[in-house]
Order: sequence, then structure tokens, then C-alpha cells
Amino acid sequence: MSGLSGSPPPGAAGLGARPRATMYAPIPPLPTGVATYAARVLEYTRDVIDWSVRYPPGGDPSSLPGDIRAVPISGEPPPSAGRFFMIGNSPECYPVAEALLEIGGCCVFHDTVMHHAVRFCTLGRGRLDEYRRYLRFEYGPDAERVEGELARRTSPGEYDRLLKSRPLLGRLLHASNRVVCLNEHAAGLLSPRVPGRRVSVISHPLSPVPDLPVLPPPGGTPVIGMAGTGHPGRNPGIFLEAVGVFRKRFPEAVAVLAGGGWDSSLPEWASCTGRLDEPGYQAWIRLMDVVVDIRHPDCGETSGSLLEAMRAGKPCIVTASGSFLHLPSDSVLRIPAPPSAAALAHALEMLSLNGGLAASLGRAAALYAADQGSPERARAEWSRLASPRPRAAAPAGRFRAASLAAAWDEPP
Repeated sequence: MSGLSGSPPPGAAGLGARPRATMYAPIPPLPTGVATYAARVLEYTRDVIDWSVRYPPGGDPSSLPGDIRAVPISGEPPPSAGRFFMIGNSPECYPVAEALLEIGGCCVFHDTVMHHAVRFCTLGRGRLDEYRRYLRFEYGPDAERVEGELARRTSPGEYDRLLKSRPLLGRLLHASNRVVCLNEHAAGLLSPRVPGRRVSVISHPLSPVPDLPVLPPPGGTPVIGMAGTGHPGRNPGIFLEAVGVFRKRFPEAVAVLAGGGWDSSLPEWASCTGRLDEPGYQAWIRLMDVVVDIRHPDCGETSGSLLEAMRAGKPCIVTASGSFLHLPSDSVLRIPAPPSAAALAHALEMLSLNGGLAASLGRAAALYAADQGSPERARAEWSRLASPRPRAAAPAGRFRAASLAAAWDEPP
């Protein structure tokens, strides 16, 4: 992580008044965006919040500012209050989900789908009983049918879509005393599942841009790029097919996949960088002429890689779905969802033939990302979240009886 230091940031004079809070989260070098996000929040808010951290196996506490105390997630008894759980749909987050189920607290949902992580981790440990517990909580008497549906052989893309159609969030929502997410689309999905409770929305802070290495040019122009970790939901096959169509008119164009997790079987005009450190990642984004993010269906996530491309002033093409629907209309070029190679190729041609449009999109994108990713915004939002809230007295003669628990499995 760049930009992390051992000394408190400016404005830390009144440290005695800081609320205390404990963050349960993956931390670097764990290969998940949630770890990067957690480290940024800690860096930007440690002058206003007295943080401690509980991290899963594989995290390195030396990646965090030196004034923040970090211990393994099972190393000490849990604190009595001020617990924040950073949860996303990746195996690195599953120990955090287990801790939430055990002790409860405020959950920051980076995704509105957890099925991939739950299925991978429970079945990988031979815990079919635990996986079925998630299914029973969510689907009750229908759980057996859902399990059979998921056991059928199918393509990676179809399997990904099937898991996303079964979010498997019920137990985690039930364990959360407060619910937080990263965009309005996610809030719209979560709110109906926690009736009577407010879902808070917070921004996605970005790290300062580090000193960038000088990279050799990719060998063609324009450079059409995808940035971040590869997975089937990002539709890399459609991306490559579209660039192939685009090259019929612009034969010097090349495609670059910047990040890890992408298939290495690529056409000769495409390349993959593999997993990058932060300076290398930022440098590759700045070599791209157009950035494409056509994930669909989504997991309710905010795309940190897209925000990085927008901050760099790159014209971006996205699908008209998920959190992308809430981006300002003047900052991205949207294509219909589900995405098609024909629509993406047409959008690429539109930007290549209209330099004014590409420049305008890049300027608006940079302004939006600077606001969303600012340290000041993160500090203000997290200060409100971590500040102790007065407990409201229940009206006389009334009591709260609502519960998310499935009566057949886990009564309140």
C-alpha cells in the first residue's frame, strides 16, 4: 500500500476525544480489494477514530500505519462495542463473516452477494453441514431444491450467474446490528431485507497516486484496457470479441488486461500483465486510451478499478446495470446490459471517432472520482459511523418483535 505511514496525519491534536472502534477485515497483502479498502480507511481516519484491527490469516500488520494495533482475528476476546466487519464476496473475507456470525456488529457489505465465498469456503473445508445451514436459513423447505440446482454441471459464466441469483446474505444480515454499503444500488437491494432499519451508504476512498514507473508502450494504438482482478462476471470473452471487431476498422488497436486472474490464452494483439504492485497498476491504467468495465450480472459492488480509471481521466465504457447506473451520465459511456460484442465495438468506434466526447467523459470522470475518493469525505463519513449513538427509548407498551431469522432454523 502506498501512502501509509507510522505518524498520525495532520489534525490529530485532539486524539483524546476519538471514539474507539475495532475493524474486522482482511488487510494487505491479502489479494482482495476489501483489504486495500480497509487499509485506506484506517490511514485516512486514524486521526478521528482510535482504531484496533482484527485480521484473518495471511494479513501483514506491518502494511498498516504503525500507530494502529492489529492482532489476528482469533487472538483476543472481542471488544464489547464499536465492532465493524468488512465483508465481500471473496474467500479472504470469510473469516470476517464467521466472526460477525459469532459476536455481531456493524457490517460493511462490499458486495450484496456472498454465495461464491460461502460455497467455496464451507465445501472446501468439508463443511457441507455449514453450507446447508446457510441454504436453510435463506430458503427454508426449498433449500434442498436450490442445492440440487447448484450441483448441476454448467459453464463458468453460467455458474457465476447462478450463484449471483442466490445471494445467501440472510444469516449475515441477521447478525448485523447496523448495515452499511458502498453505493445506492446496493442500498436498494439491502433495504428490503432489513425492514425498519436504515442502510447507510459510504464512499470508496482512493489512495494517493504513487510515483509511477516508466513502462514500455504496449505496441499499438489505441490501447483498450480492462483493469483489476479477472473473473467470469467481467465478461472478458465479450471484451476480446469486441476489440477483435474494432480492429477491423482500427487494425493497430491492442487490448491490455491489467491485473491478476485473467485467462492467459489471448490473441496475439492482447496481453495480460498479471498481478501488479500499486505503482505498476496505476502506470498501466495511464497507458490505456479507453477503459472497459462490462461486468454483468453484478454483486452490488462499487468498482474500485473503475474509480481509479476515472480518476486518471480515462474515458470509460460500462454496462447499464448495477452501481454503474448511479454514475453521472456525463462521466461514462454506457452500453445495454447484458453486454454484447457488437454494442461494445460500436462504443469503442464512437470514442475513437469523436475525440471531443472522449475528452469530455475523461474530465467529468476525474471530477467525480476525486470527490468520491477524497480522504476528507472518508474521514467525515466514518466519523459519523463510529461516533456513539444514543439509544432511543422504546415507546411505552410497544416492543420490537421483527426478526430476519428463518423460524424453521435459527429463531431469534
